[in-house]
Order: sequence, then structure tokens, then C-alpha cells
Amino acid sequence: MDLNLSRHTKLKVEAISEELQLSVFDIMVGTIPQALIKKNLKKFFKISEKNVHISQKNGDLIISVEDETNLPTEHDLIEAISSQISQYLYSTLKHKITGRDLIYITKDSRIPLIGSIYFGLIDRGTNLIQVRPLTGCLLNCPFCSVDEGPWSKTRLIDYIIDSDYLIEETTKLIDYKNLADVEIHIDGQSEPTLYPHLVELIAEFAKNPRIAVISMQTNGIPLNLPYIKKLEQAGLTRINLSINSLNPQRANYLAGVSYDIRHIKQITEAIARSSIQLLISPLWILGINDEDIEEIISFVSGLNIQSKFPLLGIQNYLKYKFGRKIPSVKLVNMKRFKEKLCEWEQTFGIRSLLLTPNDFGIHPAKSYPKAFERGEKTEVEIILPGRLGSKFQNRREMLGRARNRLIQVMESKSQIGDRVFVKVTNTEDNIYYAHEINK
Repeated sequence: MDLNLSRHTKLKVEAISEELQLSVFDIMVGTIPQALIKKNLKKFFKISEKNVHISQKNGDLIISVEDETNLPTEHDLIEAISSQISQYLYSTLKHKITGRDLIYITKDSRIPLIGSIYFGLIDRGTNLIQVRPLTGCLLNCPFCSVDEGPWSKTRLIDYIIDSDYLIEETTKLIDYKNLADVEIHIDGQSEPTLYPHLVELIAEFAKNPRIAVISMQTNGIPLNLPYIKKLEQAGLTRINLSINSLNPQRANYLAGVSYDIRHIKQITEAIARSSIQLLISPLWILGINDEDIEEIISFVSGLNIQSKFPLLGIQNYLKYKFGRKIPSVKLVNMKRFKEKLCEWEQTFGIRSLLLTPNDFGIHPAKSYPKAFERGEKTEVEIILPGRLGSKFQNRREMLGRARNRLIQVMESKSQIGDRVFVKVTNTEDNIYYAHEINK
């Protein structure tokens, strides 16, 4: 009997040795020993280990059982093997792009989706809800505000959320806010198009009558024409596309990887032809891409797009504590930034480049209740490693759980499963930071 596990699961074989290296949805990679599968087939179905052979065919996982009688049905074998692989595999997952350990978050994990800046839901007291389904990016931008990408020196781990759990918790937040004009904005310390369930996620959001806009931030690299079509059919309202230069050499430098600007132009034009609204959001870095911003403005003007949203959202380069910084670049204060936007408006004869929340229909709205006050002392259960390390030995950021919220415990000495007392140092936007204290 030959069982093709890949036809019944999302598993693909990356490599076969004593351990099987398997990928799930092309973004998650994990391992499981061949011997473990064989031992369990022997334990539960009395199948001799020598009669079980594991191979791959065109990337599919094939399990062959030979010279056995009284075998269970093919369905029962597939169910048993799939269950075993799933249970083991998710404890070994790594992010295929970044190579970091990857934690798969499901409803059964009881990991709250509110409280962390890294993943889940962020409510900043408006009708816009930020949805962050995963971490990890394929670019290594030298200005990245969160030091993302495969070359990151500070990000130690990645997360990905089960789509059903994410939809369920988002719906609860929307119902609490009790609005009819919610915007769902899919972003994060990540490239959202790497999320394997993105199309399905958007399609489910599109069914909710309270959601008026579904937008997404992307660098555009993983997009192609079929993918754009799927996003359009799913109900995506707007793509915020990051383009920082149309010059091939400078684009490569600002992406930190080989960056095919011809591809980016093609997918930009494809989005412009679709029903998806387009916002080009370049980052102006003084002395680095001044001329490039002007070229991008000309390029966008030439697309001749009719949109109810602004077409350009030029951003100012800032430096962040845990981000990457371009040496010798001078920061531009807000007054000078506004003046430069006005200069470009006059030069190109375009509408205001100084955007406000009103340009996107964003307005104040009821915030989800805070679970803690700043300065409060409370006990938390440490449940996850955080993304940041520490300059001190045997310390790192950990994530704690209390009152159905996550708390980012900085410079922690604790281990998963510990219960520790912390002092809450920040509660803004229901994002919690704390440090450990003695009881």
C-alpha cells in the first residue's frame, strides 16, 4: 500500500535522511524522525518497521507499507500518521525565510491575541484595527524600524497565528467596538503576503458587514498577477505598496536584497488595473533617495488612477531604538518634512501629500478595555519567548499571560511555565510592557 500524505495534508518534503524535513504552506519547515513514524505504526497497527518505507515523489511524502496483512483502511492510516506528524512537527517549526524558530499559535494554545506589538490585534482607539498574522520578512532594509529580515541581529523568534483563531478574536473586537465602518489593516513586523492563509483571511473579513475597508501593507516582492487576482476576488480594498526607489541599484541597496524593480512596476500596474485601490508609500531618506521620490511621484501620476483614497503616502525616515540605522543620514524634523511635501506638491501639481487619518476615513472609536494600569504590580504566567535578547547573560524578553492579555516582560530571567511578579511600565493601545520584581 502506498500512501501519499501530501494529497491529504499541506505537507511537502524538503529532504529525507534519518529525519524528515517537511514544509507546511511553503513558509513553515519542521522535522520528524523516520524512526518515530515507524515505531508508532508498529505500536498502534502491529506493522513491522522493516516493512515501512518513506520516500518522496515530486515533493510529495510517500509512505509505503509492504508484505503486511490485516492492514487498517487507507483512511485510518492516513489519519493516524497525519495526526502524529502534526503533533511532533509543530514543536520543531522554523520560518523558511528567516530560519528562526517559529511558534504556531492556535485557539487551543490559549495564547491571547491582544497585548503584544508582535502579533495578533492592535486597537489604537479608532475604527481601524491592525491585524498581524505572522512575523518575518524576506527583505533586509538598512532602515528597518524593527530590524526584520533574515539578517536581523535582534529578532530571535517568529510567530504565526491560525487563521480561524485570528478571525474569531478579530470578530469579538469588532463586535465590542460596535461600528459599521471598521477598517482591517493587515500589517506587522513581517511581509503579510507570506501568510499562507491571507486570501482566505481576507475573504472571511469581507463577509462581515461591519467591515468597510480591508487594507494591507506589502513590499510587493511575493505578489504576481494570479495572486493579485485572488486578493481582488477575496475582497481586498486597498494595497499600501512600499516602493523606495525605481533606480535598480538604489532599490537593491534599500531592500538589502536583489530587488527586481521591473517586477514591482508590473505588479503596480496590475493593481492599478484591478478593483483594488493603491497607495504607494515610499520612505524619504535625506541624501539617499531624494531624486527617487520625485521619480516615484511621476510614475504614480502616469498611472492615471481614479481613487477615493490618496495615491501617495510619503513617509519620513526616523530612527528607532531596536531598528536598523543608516550611518551618516541626518534626520529631518517635522517642519522641514512638511515643507518638502509642499515643494513636491507645487513641482508636480498634485493634491496634498500631507496625509491625515481623515483621508482614509479613520476616526476615534471606543477602545477595547485595558486590563492593567501603568505602574500596577501583578502576577503573570510566562508562556512564550519574546523576540528580543539582552546584553545581560541569562536574560531575554519573555511573554507573559494574565487577564487574557499578553505582557512583554523585558530583561526577564524566567523560563516558560514560571509564575512571576511584574510591574507594568506601559499600557498604551493595550500593548503591555513590564519588568520583573520581587513579590
